[in-house]
Amino acid sequence: MRRVARLLHPLHKTGAVLSDGIALGHVVLHEPRVVITTYIAEDLPKEVKRLATAILKLRADLDRMLERGDVADGGEHRDVLEAYRMFANDQGWQHKLHEAVATGLTAEAAVERVQSDTRARMLRSTDPYLRDRLHDLEDLGHRLMRQLVGQDHAPSREQLPDNAILIARSMGPAALLDYDRKRLRGLVLEEGTANSHVSIVARALGIPAVGEVPNAAGIAHTRAGHIFYGPTGALYIHIGRAAWWGIM
Repeated sequence: MRRVARLLHPLHKTGAVLSDGIALGHVVLHEPRVVITTYIAEDLPKEVKRLATAILKLRADLDRMLERGDVADGGEHRDVLEAYRMFANDQGWQHKLHEAVATGLTAEAAVERVQSDTRARMLRSTDPYLRDRLHDLEDLGHRLMRQLVGQDHAPSREQLPDNAILIARSMGPAALLDYDRKRLRGLVLEEGTANSHVSIVARALGIPAVGEVPNAAGIAHTRAGHIFYGPTGALYIHIGRAAWWGIM
């Protein structure tokens, strides 16, 4: 480990360990946001139908995800994903979305408004449990918006590099499962605690993860090779192509 640290020392940050392990690989920026270009609905019944169809498709996709082999077994991570699915089936959430569309917004703009209102309300809470759940709800909103505009939730297998390390501001648990597990080596987050849902899923899948890394998403724009050492939360960044693959 000391040899790798010397080679990759140009940038060094420290975060909180979310899931133990060592990872070395290429940066992949997880950017779930959708850019909305049309806010005002021209055909309100059409927007209502688009929203209803997207919600149904979202729920069906989550059902299929929960039947996959890597999450089929019981355990805490399974409970986490079931709770996420419950959010997607929450009638109160759906009602708020339809209310927002009824004000004359497009389906995407309605999701963004509900998401923004929810974030503002939950950030006022001092309860760490509720703040952790905010990441799940934000991820669900981003997923629904991508469903509406026809965007993939993650890069395809061909687009994702081998030994990929995800960098994100925050993530929900389902977002982690969108990525090809065979190519995913680690996760670095600006936000997230050891009790957050994505951390629980990362540990279940054996994916090393570090959280509370300042400006993690900004680092990702360097297209650097990254190594981070889970047991201490140390993150060493080599600007340019990563020359070493493995543990020294």
